[in-house]
Amino acid sequence: MNTASDSFVYFDPRRDFEASLTILCDSLENLKSNPFFLKSAVIHAVLALQGACVCSLVRSDGTGAFEKRTERQIREYFDLQSQKAMCDAKGVQWILEDKDFPEERLASLSELLMRLPADLRVSIKGPTDNLNETARAVAFLKELRDDFVHFKTSTHLIHPKSTLNAIRCTVLLAQRIVAAQSNTSARTISFAEVEGLFKRALALLDEHPI
Repeated sequence: MNTASDSFVYFDPRRDFEASLTILCDSLENLKSNPFFLKSAVIHAVLALQGACVCSLVRSDGTGAFEKRTERQIREYFDLQSQKAMCDAKGVQWILEDKDFPEERLASLSELLMRLPADLRVSIKGPTDNLNETARAVAFLKELRDDFVHFKTSTHLIHPKSTLNAIRCTVLLAQRIVAAQSNTSARTISFAEVEGLFKRALALLDEHPI
């Protein structure tokens, strides 16, 4: 995991996903003795789903999971670099202004879910009554996660069983996404590498610790 310098830790989509799923499992384990770990479980269940989407969507050039504007700017940047390289190869002077690599901004979870293959695609927008069980669970968990992450001053009354059921649906969706991309030539992560983490998370959820 470490780079050549021990002062840095290297993360990529696969490691980021594994870290989120591992922390989710640890949070579920700690729920047995401390119900306040439910907050951490919510946050990392959503992060794990987001990471699964990124692993499924990211392409060899690093694009695929960014905001549409970022995706366009990155394509323009690489096109410009290709044109510059051709000019250099032919001894032609480059007269256009060089551009810095654009700032990378990840697409929202709702956008990532809609970019997935048709059989995995999930829409979490719109009235709750119009969503299926998985979409309702993800939408509920994302809204809760957003409240936690953005430190809204309102207090929270959370129903443990319904929240854990939502986490289960989210984990199952992430599992399907990772398994599907693992069977493609462009896979970012092997399902076999994380199958144990999925099994651990689902087993802990079966225990309904609170």
